[in-house]
Amino acid sequence: MAENRYKETVNLPITDFPIRASLQEREPYWLQQWPALAQPESQATGFVLHDGPPYPNGNIHMGHALNKVLKDIIVRYRRMSGGAAPYVPGWDCHGLPIEVQVLKESGVTDQTVIKADIAAFRKTCELFARRYVDTQRQDFQRLGIHAVWDHPYLTLNPSYEAAVLTSFARMAENGIVYQGRKPIHWCMTCQTALAEAEIEYADHRSPSVYVAFRVAETTLDLPAGTSVAVWTTTPWTLPANVAVAANPELVYTLLRVSPPPAPSQEGVVLSEGLRPSDPAGLSDLGDPKGDSPLKNKLDIGEADVYVLVGNTLVEKVSATCGWTVLAEVATFAGVELAGTRVKHPFLDRDVPMVLADYVSDTDGTGFVHIAPGHGQEDYQVGQACGLPTLMPVENDGRFAADTPLVAGQSVFDANKSIGEAMSAAGTLFKLQFIKHSYPHCWRCKNPVIFRATKQWFVAMDRPVAQTGKTLREWALASIAQTTFIPTWGANRLQAMIENRPDWCISRQRFWGIPIPVFYCNACREPHMTGVFHEAVVALVSAKGSGAWFSQSPETILPSGTACHCGHTVFEKETDILDVWFESGASFAGVLTAEYGLRRPADLYLEGSDQHRGWFQSSMLIGLGAYQQAPFKAILTHGFLVDDKGRKMSKSMGNVISPEEIIREYGADILRWWVANSDFKLDIAIAKGIINQARDTFSKVRNTIRFCLSNLHDFDIARDAVAVERLDVIDRWALSSHNTLVRETQASFDKYDFHTAVQKIHEVCAVSLSAGYLDMVKDRLYCDGPQSGTRRSTQTVIFYLADTLIRLIAPVLVFTSEEAYRHLRKPGKQETVHREAFPVPIVCDGEEGHRETLAQVLRIRDKVYHELEGWRKAKTIKSFLETKLALSVPAALADLDWESILIVSHVTVTVSETESVGIALAEGEKCERCWKVKQLADGLCARCVGALHV
Repeated sequence: MAENRYKETVNLPITDFPIRASLQEREPYWLQQWPALAQPESQATGFVLHDGPPYPNGNIHMGHALNKVLKDIIVRYRRMSGGAAPYVPGWDCHGLPIEVQVLKESGVTDQTVIKADIAAFRKTCELFARRYVDTQRQDFQRLGIHAVWDHPYLTLNPSYEAAVLTSFARMAENGIVYQGRKPIHWCMTCQTALAEAEIEYADHRSPSVYVAFRVAETTLDLPAGTSVAVWTTTPWTLPANVAVAANPELVYTLLRVSPPPAPSQEGVVLSEGLRPSDPAGLSDLGDPKGDSPLKNKLDIGEADVYVLVGNTLVEKVSATCGWTVLAEVATFAGVELAGTRVKHPFLDRDVPMVLADYVSDTDGTGFVHIAPGHGQEDYQVGQACGLPTLMPVENDGRFAADTPLVAGQSVFDANKSIGEAMSAAGTLFKLQFIKHSYPHCWRCKNPVIFRATKQWFVAMDRPVAQTGKTLREWALASIAQTTFIPTWGANRLQAMIENRPDWCISRQRFWGIPIPVFYCNACREPHMTGVFHEAVVALVSAKGSGAWFSQSPETILPSGTACHCGHTVFEKETDILDVWFESGASFAGVLTAEYGLRRPADLYLEGSDQHRGWFQSSMLIGLGAYQQAPFKAILTHGFLVDDKGRKMSKSMGNVISPEEIIREYGADILRWWVANSDFKLDIAIAKGIINQARDTFSKVRNTIRFCLSNLHDFDIARDAVAVERLDVIDRWALSSHNTLVRETQASFDKYDFHTAVQKIHEVCAVSLSAGYLDMVKDRLYCDGPQSGTRRSTQTVIFYLADTLIRLIAPVLVFTSEEAYRHLRKPGKQETVHREAFPVPIVCDGEEGHRETLAQVLRIRDKVYHELEGWRKAKTIKSFLETKLALSVPAALADLDWESILIVSHVTVTVSETESVGIALAEGEKCERCWKVKQLADGLCARCVGALHV
C-alpha cells in the first residue's frame, strides 16, 4: 500500500483524445460537421490547380483515389500557406466509355436502333453519367477531398459545351482545322476513328509473309520471271496495294536462288504436324489471337528463281525463306528501280515501283508494299507519287461486296484466303507467325487497323493564323516554357509532339459534342465559323448539344443564311468531336470568372499517360485557339502496382479498392499511404504496405496524443515561458521543431510529400518519442505542477502539438481535425483547415543548440550502450537503479544529465575527454518518482518540494 500513497500527486497524462484512432467510426462524423465548418474560402484568384476530369462510368478505383488525394494535399497546403486555392472538380461525361457501359446495360448492339432515336439514347447516356457523377462525388468526399462539390464542371453542361465549340471555331478561324481522307487508327469493334491517345499497344499474333511481286515491265536488264521480294505482317492490306517502294539510297542485289523442294504429296507429316492438305498453315491465318507455334513455308515451285533483295538483307532473307543462293547476279541502285512495274501477287493488276526514303535496310527485304489507305507513311508516298488511295474495308472491318477474292470477309479472316490465293499463284515465298507489339483500342481492347476515311483533323504543320508558327512549333516552344515535375516529362512530351501526325478529332459515335459544321447542299463547302458558329453556340448554350441532333439546319441558322455559292440549303455533320478535344478544352469552360478561376492554371496534375492524352490535347487547343498554353506546370504521377511490381489486374486478383481500404483502415490511412509514396514513380500498394502505413501513422498520432495529454493543466496564454527563458533541453526541442517546419515546408513546395511525411514520422518516432519526450517525462510527471522546468517543457510541447497537427493537416485531414479540437489554443479557428501552415519560432542560437544536441545524443548513446550491458547481465532492471560519474566538456557540464539519461544521480566533471562510470545508486526508491535517493517519509527531496509548492 505504501507505494500507492503518492500516486494521485503525480502529474499523469490526461486527455479525451482517444488512444485508438477508430478512423472508420470517427471519420463519418467529421464529414457531417464539415459542410457547415469548412466551406471553401472566397473564390478569389490564387493558386489554381485545374482538375482533369475522370469518366463517371463506375465507382472510383485506387488510381482515382491516388490522383484526387494528391490534388487535395496540394490545394490544402496552398490554402494554409496564405492564399486562396479553390478546387473545382470535374467529370468527362461524354465519349465511348459512357456509351460502352450504356450499351452493355441496354444490350443494344445494332447501331441502326440507336440512329433511329438518337435523342433517347443520348438521354440514357446523360442519366448514366449523372448517376455516376453522384456516386463518385460521394466516394471522393469520403476520402476527405475538399472541393466545390455543389458546383463541379461537367462536360455535358451547356455552358461547357459552348466553350468547346468556341475553341473549335477559333482553331478553324486560325486555319488549322481541315477535312481530309487519310488513314487513321480505326476500331472495327467500336466502329470509330481513334486518336493516338486512344491507342494501347499489346502483343498480337500476325502472319509474317514474304511475297513475290513479279516484274512485268522494266528498262533494267533483268531475267524473265524476276520477282521483287516484299515482306508484310498484314496480308489483308494487299487488296489495297497500288505500288512497291524502294529506297533510292540503297543497293539491291539480284539473286539466283534454288528454293527448297516442294512438300511431298505422299502423306508425309510436315514440320510441326501439318499435312500436305494444309502445307502452309493457311488454316491458321484467320485467327489473330491464336497461339499456334506454326512456322511453315510454301515455296515457289520453279527450279531456280531470280529475286531482288536489299543488299544488306540477302543473308537474312535467304535464311528465312530457305533459299540456297546460287549466284549474286547483279546489283542496282534503288533509284534505278523507279518506273519498273510489277504484277500484284494475286490480283490482275500491275503496280509501279516508287521511291521512299523510309524503306529500311535492316528489316524486311528492302522493299515495302504500298497501300495508301492503310498506313500513314504509305499515304504520304501515295500523295507524293500521285497514287490512288484504295479503301475496300468497311466500318465493321469487313471487305466491301465488290472486293475481289475476299468480299464480305473480316480483315483477319481474309488473311487465309489471300494466303491460299498466293499459294495457288506461286507468289508466296514464306509464311510464318510472329508475336509483336500491335495497336489496340483503349476501350474495347481489340486490335485496330489503319483505314483511310474522311475525317476532321487539326493540322500540326500549317501556320496558325497571324503567328507565323505552326502548331507543332508553338507546342515545342511552349514545352520549353513549362515546368515539369518530374523533369523528364518535358522530354517525353517533346518526343510525342515532334513525331505525332495531324490530330484526328472526329468520331463516328453518338454521345458527345457535335462537330459544328454545315455542308452546302449544292457545292458541299463546309461552314463552321462566323454566323454558322454563332448560331450553333446560341443553340447549344440554351438547349445543350442534344439540340443539334434534333433540329434541322433551317431552324438552327438565321433566315437567309447562304453559302458563298448562293445556295441556302445545308446539311449537318453527323460526327462528334473526339472526347480528348472536349476534355482538352476544359480550361476554356472552367478557368473562368464563373468558377472564380483564371488561366493559365498554375498546375495540371495527372498520371504519366496523360502526356499523350489530356496534357497534349489541352496544350494544342490552348495554342491553336488562344495562342497560350493553359498551364504553367505539369506534374505527373506513376501507375499502381502490387508489392511485386506487377500491374493491377482483376484477373491476377491483386486489385484493391479504395472502399476496401477505407472500410478496414479509414481514409486517413489511405491518404497517409499516398503521401508516403514517391508518386513520381510507379506506386506499390498491397495489404502489407497499407499495414506499414498504418504503423507509421500510429506513431505520429500517438506522439500528438502524448503532447495533448501533458497539456491538460496548461494554458498557453497564462503559463507559457518566454523562448529566451526556456530550459536548455526545451530549447533543443524548439530548434528541432524549427528544422522540421522548414524541411517540411521545403518538401511540400517541391511536391516531395513522401520526404515531408517521412521526416515527420522520423521526428515523432526518434527525435521526440525516443529522445526529447523520453527525457522530459520525469519533469512532466514529477516536478511541481507549476514549476519553471515543467512549464518550460509544457510550453515547447504545446508548440510541438500545434505544429504537428498543422503539419499533417493537408494529409491526415480527419486526424488533424480531431486533434485540433483537443488543443487548448487561443483564437482557434472553427476548423484546423482554416489555420495557417506552421512557421519557425524565433529562437536565438539555433545552430549552437543543434550542435550541442548532437553531442548530447552521442554521449547518451554511449551511456545507454553501457547501461544495456548491465541490464542484460541482470545487474539492474531499470536505468533508475544506477548513478553515473560523467566527464564532459565544460560547455555541457551544467546540463540536467539526470533527466537526459534517466538515471538517479549524475556526478559531472569537466574534461575534454568524455568518459562514463556506472555504479549502483545509493538509497531507496522514491515512492513518487521511483528514483533511488535518500528519502524522507518515502519521498526524495525533489518530490517533497513538489508537494509543498
